[in-house]
Amino acid sequence: MKKTIFAFLALFLITASAFAQFPEAGTKSFTFGISGLSTIGLNTNVGHTGNLLYKYYTTDNLALRFSGGLAINSTGFTSDNGSGKNSVSSTVNNSYSLGFGLQRNIVNVNKFNIYAGADLALTIAYSRNSTKNVTYDSSLVGGQNGDYFETITLNPTNLKIGLYPFGGVNYFLSKNFAIGAEFSLGALYGLPYKSSTVTNQKVNGVEYLNSTTNVKNQGSSFSISTTNSVLLTLGVYF
Repeated sequence: MKKTIFAFLALFLITASAFAQFPEAGTKSFTFGISGLSTIGLNTNVGHTGNLLYKYYTTDNLALRFSGGLAINSTGFTSDNGSGKNSVSSTVNNSYSLGFGLQRNIVNVNKFNIYAGADLALTIAYSRNSTKNVTYDSSLVGGQNGDYFETITLNPTNLKIGLYPFGGVNYFLSKNFAIGAEFSLGALYGLPYKSSTVTNQKVNGVEYLNSTTNVKNQGSSFSISTTNSVLLTLGVYF
């Protein structure tokens, strides 16, 4: 009976090692996000790491993780209030991030690789919101079309530092491709920064810029992030 058990275990280990195609020291990889259910697609969203995640294995079980992100969003719309004025609103939100992390393989079983680690990410965010009410009915402003009142709120150079512990699993389809899932939580600390509000206006054709500036000191902040806490991935290894 014992011989049978030992034979079975030996066969299992041989089979597992035969199917195992895990990264070795010197292996490099790029990770992409997987989105969609009925229609599956790849994207450059790799969770808290931003748009790009690169790994370099210094040993068979330890990988360095380098990441970067760039997000540029802008929206705007114009509406007529029905009383001779248009309201023009615009929003700009930009953010830039860089990250560095360590990933440790916990166990390799058959084609499955379970790992854990942590990423340290720095994010710089900038935002600009403006609302502008423009008069197009000249009878309201003494024959001067284009009079306006504009409010602009600026939040420049908002720096956040995040620590993201993570755990994940990869299933290796081959030596060069793996699909997986990664779970993470983030602890974020935001450094103090200054926000400002500026008002510009044109009255009877005369423009007054920066007529009011209100600068506020924003204090530091701390938060727990669960954004993109669960991510499906495709890894390309070479």
